[in-house]
Amino acid sequence: APGMGMGMAPPAPPGGNSQRIDPAQIPRPPHDPHSEVVQYDSRSQQGSAVHPPAATSSFVAKDLGSCSPRYMRSTMSTIPNSGDLLSSSGMPLTIIVQPLAMPHPEEEPLQVVDNGDIGPVRCGRCKAYMNPFMRFLDHTRFQCNFCTHVTECPREYMCNLGGDGRRRDWMERPELCRGSVEYNAPKEYMVRPPMSPALFFCIDVSTAAIASGATTSACEAIVRTLDSVPQPHRTLVGLCTFDSTIHFYAVRPGASQPHMLVVPDVDEPYSPLPSGLVVPLEANREAIDSVLKQIPEMFASNRHGAPVGTAAIKACIEALKPIGGRVLAFMGSMPTGGYGALKPRGGTGGGG
Repeated sequence: APGMGMGMAPPAPPGGNSQRIDPAQIPRPPHDPHSEVVQYDSRSQQGSAVHPPAATSSFVAKDLGSCSPRYMRSTMSTIPNSGDLLSSSGMPLTIIVQPLAMPHPEEEPLQVVDNGDIGPVRCGRCKAYMNPFMRFLDHTRFQCNFCTHVTECPREYMCNLGGDGRRRDWMERPELCRGSVEYNAPKEYMVRPPMSPALFFCIDVSTAAIASGATTSACEAIVRTLDSVPQPHRTLVGLCTFDSTIHFYAVRPGASQPHMLVVPDVDEPYSPLPSGLVVPLEANREAIDSVLKQIPEMFASNRHGAPVGTAAIKACIEALKPIGGRVLAFMGSMPTGGYGALKPRGGTGGGG
């Protein structure tokens, strides 16, 4: 419009919220999904600096002793050599860590280090793990690259050094030639013995969820998913539904009808039983499938009030406290009742 400067935004429409940011006006880095895949070596063979590819680019990283920027990325590719210089630059120095980031399909998978009973070799002072930057003083001692402490090698880990000062087996040990590895840790690293994996499925059976088909779709999806659960003989499964109240199911093999336990207090949700709400998947598979197939029919004419999704999740967490596990919640409507109830944005109308 005439008289409007380049930095000015058009006036907000009448009745609109002038304080809301227009997502279209937020600057974004350019991204071309059809751009060429960048090949990135994490360390230069000549010893020169290697700048990581842009975070928005598609790249294939080759681990040559420093970890891929997919797992650790610095906000600055060149680090100032003093704190004063960093302060005067006004730029933040941060490391973004994603240890479980998905690798590119063309990248080499992480190698696994298994040192048997001795476990991971670590610095005796700061407990840093063995890595390519640890310096071996001789075949029995190494110096930490973090705290400079000198630690004795376990007898099983000793190895002679070559003329270049490196261990003769450095290319055979992933922890000495790769920036990222996985460790098989011994039992001393476990807080408690390994426990059976537990899955608690929490399903919305409110009026809106039933009408939209979300309840039926969730139950069918769970039945299909249980076919591919690893180690079904160890896996434990629990079932919960919710509308304006919370319902748990005590699954029993051979039972024609599920035994439903109702939790009426949705402001302070709790587990209706101290145990027995999660059962072994393999031994109770038929009973679990039967309950999941009956749930859409049981609540087909549901006309109860505000759904209490967050309260149901809280109750499932309480049920899993003794053993740990994961809650998988399927919601077809906003939880507007009970513990942790949400309100539509702006106070009126729908929202998400």
